[in-house]
Amino acid sequence: MKNTMLTMMATLAVAVTAQAAGYEQVLTLDQVQGTGGSKINYGTLIEGGTAYNFMNIGGHAKNPDDAGRITVTTGVGTANPVTTELVSSTAWQIASGGSNMTGFYGYGISGDYLQFAETSSDTVWRVHKTTGAISKLASKSDIDTFIGGTGPSILSPQTAHNGNHYFYEGDTDSVLVVNGSGMISTYISDLQLISVAGTDNLNGGITFVGNDLVWGSSFSDAMYLWDDSANSGSELLSTAEITAVTGMSAVSFGDIFYAPDGNVYFYDNTADGILSFDPANASGTLAFVLTEDELVAGPGGSNSVGQFTWYDGNIAWTQLSPVLPGGLYTVPEPMTILLLGFGGLGVMKRYRVR
Repeated sequence: MKNTMLTMMATLAVAVTAQAAGYEQVLTLDQVQGTGGSKINYGTLIEGGTAYNFMNIGGHAKNPDDAGRITVTTGVGTANPVTTELVSSTAWQIASGGSNMTGFYGYGISGDYLQFAETSSDTVWRVHKTTGAISKLASKSDIDTFIGGTGPSILSPQTAHNGNHYFYEGDTDSVLVVNGSGMISTYISDLQLISVAGTDNLNGGITFVGNDLVWGSSFSDAMYLWDDSANSGSELLSTAEITAVTGMSAVSFGDIFYAPDGNVYFYDNTADGILSFDPANASGTLAFVLTEDELVAGPGGSNSVGQFTWYDGNIAWTQLSPVLPGGLYTVPEPMTILLLGFGGLGVMKRYRVR
C-alpha cells in the first residue's frame, strides 16, 4: 500500500507541473440563462458567490425578441445555484431605444453598479446591482458633443476602473474616459497612441495594472503600457516576444485582464489560446495558460473565449458562440484537478495557479 501511495504521489507531483492542461465548467448555459432566452453570454462578473451575466442573442426559441438581458446567479460554486433576472429584454430595449446589448470585453463593477460602454447605442451605461435600474453615465449625444459632432463610435476595447469608464472611440481613434459624474475627457489621444505603438488602432480588451493602462494592437501585433504618472507609453511585449511563445507569425488580441494574482491574462485569436505574464517581467514570464488543443479537449469543447473574470482565485471566462455548451469556465486549483482524477484521494495542500 505504501509503494502504491508513493507511486500515486509521484504521479501527482508530475501532474502539478502540467496543471494548465485542465479546466472545468463553473456554470452551465442554462444556469446563466435562467428562464429567458439569450444564448450568448457576452460576459460574467463575479463578486463572492454571485455572478452577473450579460446575455444576448435574438431568435432563440425561448424568447425570439431578446436583444439583451442581465441575470444574477447566486450560490456560485454550490450544488444548486439560483438565477434570477435583473434586467429584462423589454426593460433594456425601452431604456436603450432598441439597442442590441453588446459590451464585448468591457463589463465591469463600479460600487453599487454594473457599468459598460455599449457598442450599439454608443452610450456608457450603469445598472444598479440590486434594483436593476438602468441609467446613462454618458449618452451618445454627450460623447458626440465632446468629440465635435463627428460620431461617436464606441468599439470593444473598454474597462471600468476606479469608478471611471475608459473606452476606445473609433471616430477620433482615441481612448476616452467618463468619470463617475459623467464628465468626459481624452485619456490617450490618437497622436499619443501612434507615438507609442506606431498605430492608433486598439483591439480586444484593455485593462489597468495599478493606474497604468495596458492595450494590444492587432495592427502592430504587440502590447503596450501607458504610464499614467508620466503621461507616456512604452512597448510591454513585442511581436517577436509573443510569437516566440505561441509559434505563430502574428498576434490578434481578444480580452486582456489584470488579475488579483498580479498577472495579466490575454487571449490570442491567432494562437487561439490563453496566455499570461507578470507585468514586472513580461517577456520573461509569458507562457500559455491553456493552448488551443487544451481548450478544445476540455468541457467547453472549443477555443471560444469571451470576457475574462476572476473566480475562486483563478482565471475564468465565458464562451461567445450560441452553438457551444456555454456558461462559465475556470482553470481550477491544480490539486483540485488531480484529486478529481484520483477519485478525491486524500486531503492535500492546495497550490495556487499562477
